[in-house]
Order: sequence, then C-alpha cells, then structure tokens
Amino acid sequence: MINHAPSFDSALPGTRQRQIDSEKWDLTVDLFEKGQYKESIVSLLESIDSSMVQGNGNNGRSKFVIPHGSIILYLTIEETHLNIVAPFLKIPMSANIPLLRQIVELNFFPLNLAKITLDRDELRFKYSEVLELCEPYKTFEVLKEICTYADAYDDDLIKKFGAAHLQPPRIQRFTQKQMITAWNKFHLYIKEALQYLNYFERARAYEYCLDIIDITLKKIDYYMSPQGVIRSELEKNISSLQNQQIQIPERIANGKEFLKQLQTLTGNDFSKDMYNANVFIPFKIKGTYENIRSNFEQYFNNAKGEIDRKDYIGAVLTIESAFFSLFYYSQAPEDIIRNVTNALVASNQQPWHQAASVLWRAISEIMNPKVQKKSKGFFSSLLWDEQEQSQNPKSQKKSKGFFGSLFGK
Repeated sequence: MINHAPSFDSALPGTRQRQIDSEKWDLTVDLFEKGQYKESIVSLLESIDSSMVQGNGNNGRSKFVIPHGSIILYLTIEETHLNIVAPFLKIPMSANIPLLRQIVELNFFPLNLAKITLDRDELRFKYSEVLELCEPYKTFEVLKEICTYADAYDDDLIKKFGAAHLQPPRIQRFTQKQMITAWNKFHLYIKEALQYLNYFERARAYEYCLDIIDITLKKIDYYMSPQGVIRSELEKNISSLQNQQIQIPERIANGKEFLKQLQTLTGNDFSKDMYNANVFIPFKIKGTYENIRSNFEQYFNNAKGEIDRKDYIGAVLTIESAFFSLFYYSQAPEDIIRNVTNALVASNQQPWHQAASVLWRAISEIMNPKVQKKSKGFFSSLLWDEQEQSQNPKSQKKSKGFFGSLFGK
C-alpha cells in the first residue's frame, strides 16, 4: 500500500530561466501604436533579452545577429520590411529525400508564420513582413516559433536523417556532480511513478493514473530541464496525455510505456541532453498573478471538493498537477514560486492527509486576491489560456472528481 505523497526536490541550480521584461513590452506596444515600427521592433528585442541585443546590432540598429541555442537569428529592418533568416541544419548527401519530406510536413504543421526553405545544402527558417504589420505580439510569435521548433526538431532530424548543425550549439554541459544527481533523480522519479501506477491500477483507481504520469513528466522537466531528444519526447507525451481524442486506457498505457522507455536510456544518451542552453527566446512565458489565479480556479475548486469528501489522494494529485503545470508552462512571480516550492518540500512523501493540508494552504494563499499591476495584456494572455487550457482536461472539468474531466469532448 502506498500511503504517502510523491517525492519532491528543488530544481537543480542553473535550470531556471530568465523572464521577459513586461515594462519594456508596454513601451514596445506604445511605439507600434504610434507608428514607430522600427523602434517598436528594437524595443521588442530588448524586452526579450537586452543583454543579447546589445553588441549584436549595427550602429543604425537595423541589423541584428542574435544567437539562440544551435541557431543564429539574422534580423534586418529595412525601409518597408522586417526580414528574419535563421540557418538551421545542413542536409546530408544521402537520405535527403526523406528529410526534405519531413521538412515539407513541418511547413504545413506545426509552423504557421515562418517557413523552412532549402538553400543549396542548408535548411533555413525565413520570414518577411511589411513593417506596418509587424504587430509586437505577432512578431514575438514569429521569433518564438523559429526558436521553439529549431530547438524541438534539430536533434531529432540529426538522429533520424543524418543532418548536421551549421554551428556548435551554445550550451553549458552539466558538471559531473550535477549529471550523477540528475541521473539518480531521473530513475527515482520514474521508478516511483511506476509503483504508484501499479498500485492505482490494482485498486482500479484509474482516475489517478493520468495525474501521476503527467506530474512525473513535468517533475523531470522541472528538476533537470532536459534538452534535445529527451525534451522533445517529454513534450510529445505530455501533449498526448492531454489529448481527449485518445481513450483514457490508451493514454495511460502509452504514458506507462514511455516511462519504461525512459528507464532504458543509456548513460551516454542521457548525458547528451543534460545541459543548459544559451537561449534568446525563453521556453516558458512569464505568468501574471491574475492569470495564475484564473487558471488555478478550477484546480482549487476540485481540491476543495476532494478535501471535503476526505479524498486526500485526489486533493494532493489535483494540487500537484496545478503546481507542476505552473512550472512547466510559465515563469511565475518569485513569491509564488517560493510559496509553491516550500509547500512541495513540506509535503514531500508525507501521509496523504498531511500533504493535502500543506498543499491546500499553499494554493489557498495564491488564490487570495491582491492588487497587482497589469501590463497591456500580452503576458496575461500567454500562461495557460493559450497554451494549456484548451488541452488540459483538469482545468476544464466541472464535476469535483477527476473522472468528470476526462469524458468531456
């Protein structure tokens, strides 16, 4: 019998990401609305990471060369247009037809704004737009799309088709001590998850199985922030868990099988994806107090119902699902991060009822409204409203039980 909450460890040093400057974002919007399009684009770049923009542009601030992971963004602000080019991969002499077929598919989906083109033996992301249509939110999405999918697909295309990076990725490998710690925690979390899954399946408590898989995958991302193939596979499987077009037993079976596959990774394959990348566009968007409370609301109500029914296991998993989704999708304000982290540490492997009490106090403190400064809507639209709420059944469910969230659409 498993009578305690899952384990938790604070993230490895260096895996947290910086946040976008929301005040600079407001200036960016003002400049665009005043028709100062060039200045708006420069301000947008500075709001993302001013340290990378400084020293990487020409004197007229019309050309920028900005590194991100394994690619370099070349931005040119001309008199009438913004042009963005990002050399991506070098294609091999052989097996290039299957690779190019894959690129065509990527251009249809998931790419929406930028496209990948072939220039001799080089694949490049490209985008061009008239300045009047370079609305800040749209331009940010272009940059995010290029950087996100370059990160998501480069290692996969290299592994499957023999493509090659055009320049070495800008990364810092984990130290040997960090690598050993990450390896041990990686296997601990997976072993623990499989134990929970076997226990819940024997007890026919299927309503908790998806929670455990989802929490575990997001916990791995939180603790060590893997890159490369592991990150790509984590993201695919987290998305699949939330796909309500797939039947619940199949989602559980797929998630369990993926955890077992992760267990078989060799130390060499694991170490390849353990590094901190120098990135321009952060993987996770800054979350606002208002947005976090809005997205926590249904979790909060569900947990309250579960505690009222003395379903402490359900309450723990509901609140942990909320907290690890917060870590996975966003960069929250520091006081919320501190509150959530302290609660997860205090509930670490505690009896279910004690863990539920600790976690309930933490989410209740977050839900207590306070007056916060509002930005012009960009960041408040990005946390989960756009990225998760349309996918995550837990954030949509109306009934108090977890099953009520799974049979909706």
